[in-house]
Amino acid sequence: MSDNPTSIHPILLILKYLVPSLAKVLGDDTEVVLHELSHPQDSVIAIAGNVTGRKVGAPLTDLVLRLMRRDKLKKDLINYHSRTSDGKELRSSTILIRDEKGEVIGCLCINFDITKWMVARHAIDSFCQTEPLDGETRETFTHDVESMLRSNIEEIIEQQRIPVTLMKKEDKLRVVRQLDEQGIFLVRRAVAKVAKALDVSRYTIYNYLDEIRSQETEEQ
Repeated sequence: MSDNPTSIHPILLILKYLVPSLAKVLGDDTEVVLHELSHPQDSVIAIAGNVTGRKVGAPLTDLVLRLMRRDKLKKDLINYHSRTSDGKELRSSTILIRDEKGEVIGCLCINFDITKWMVARHAIDSFCQTEPLDGETRETFTHDVESMLRSNIEEIIEQQRIPVTLMKKEDKLRVVRQLDEQGIFLVRRAVAKVAKALDVSRYTIYNYLDEIRSQETEEQ
């Protein structure tokens, strides 16, 4: 790389003077680097921000060198993950700069240090990790017992996909069985609520419960 500004392509020379301001716009934990590809060994002609610790005169990264060697440096590389030698996690972008003939002459690289954000994400993920209780994952929080009963009864009835007016005994028996498995009948007034919802008498619900529990006893 020559120290003579006139030896730098005019396009790169313009961008060179924009690098410090661009870094300020992007804020802390950001580094903006301008590379001249004709001098891979000392390609950095402008740099602002201190993420990677490099200075003017630093070489191209191994990623860009590999792409150049394989003739695959054809398009911008946006928001890819990279890591510094001291363990910083980066979100990096390499934007290709072309001359008037469309030839790639340089690249503008922007590196965001996202280490603290990844640490925060890990902490949030760990805090939000939950485990089901014996396969049960649903828990409804209501303000009163009436709301709790209504919510559970309506949900079980809707699961049948049959209007109550068209339900046969086996359909209503299935509703009662599922509600019984949920412990609904441990709550006072539950029998009356279910009876009303299924349009049967309370005694019918008691009969259903007797039938269900008799079957459970036989199965045991």
